[in-house]
This record gives sequence, C-alpha cells and structure tokens, in this order.
Amino acid sequence: DFIQTDASINPGNSGGPLVNMHGEVIGMTSAIATGGGAGQSAGVGFAIPSNMIRTMLPTLIKGGRITRGMLGVGIQDLSPDLAAEFHVPGAKGALVSQVGKDTPAARGGLRAGDVIVRYDGKDVADSNRLRNLVAATAHGTRVALGVIRNGRAESLHVTIGTMPAEAAPGPAEPS
Repeated sequence: DFIQTDASINPGNSGGPLVNMHGEVIGMTSAIATGGGAGQSAGVGFAIPSNMIRTMLPTLIKGGRITRGMLGVGIQDLSPDLAAEFHVPGAKGALVSQVGKDTPAARGGLRAGDVIVRYDGKDVADSNRLRNLVAATAHGTRVALGVIRNGRAESLHVTIGTMPAEAAPGPAEPS
C-alpha cells in the first residue's frame, strides 16, 4: 500500500518525509512513475505510509532488515461473476490465478482456481488484504489457509517464504 502524491520526488531524494498541510509526517517518499525522460520529476509520486513504517521501526532500530513474506501465487479479486463461477458465497476472497513452481504455495498444495478466504485465522476480503497479510508474515511461519476449491471449503497449511528483494512489489520508474 502506497500513498499517491503529486509532490516532486527526484532521483536521489526518495526516503524523505511526506508531510500533510499541518506539518505532520504521513509517509516516506519512495518512488516516482513518470512518462518523461530520465531526470524529470513530472509524474506521480509514491510514499510508504508512516503507520506501516512504525511497525518496522523496532526491527530497524535493532539493526535488522525488513523482509516480506511470500506465497508464490498470482492472485486477483473476485467479481460477482467469478464468485458464482467458483461457487464462492459472496464475492470475498482472493482468486489464485497461478501458482509458481517450487514456491511455498506449490509445496502447500495450492492450485490455480482456489479461492483463499482465510489466512491464519483472518478473513480475506480481497487480493490486497491477502497481499498485506502475507507480506507481514515472517519467513518460515506456518499458516493455515481457508480455501474454496471446486465449491468446497478446504484447509491447507503453507510455510511462508521470503520475497526476493528484486521481486518486491511497488511502483518503479519506467526505463
């Protein structure tokens, strides 16, 4: 989750504070998506929300590094039509569109077409909720997944992996 801003973010100044009209820090600038040439700051900027950073502070203060959990799946939201097609009551959950080879999801038995509706005891309303829950889970943690497969509720267990740094999601400056 990022805050979208029109504040100028130039190469080399990301990591600075994003402040609101009252001078309160609400995020840390991190990236820009621009349609212009190299070195231009015209475009849309993104900042990491301060409440997300706050959860990382204890680790960073101790000299640790932040890692993100990974399942190894492609996911999408459920539309009402997809929910009906996959026999999911309501349109809540994250539809697994693909499972990466040799990933935690593959080892845990997830399949394309599964709809993840619970993650470690928490309801999954949509793909963003699942993405955030997985990202916040420590590497090596075994979690229970509630899935709808072929119209039936099933329970699976997956041991979360680590998101490779080069694959971390987020906006990037186009080449």
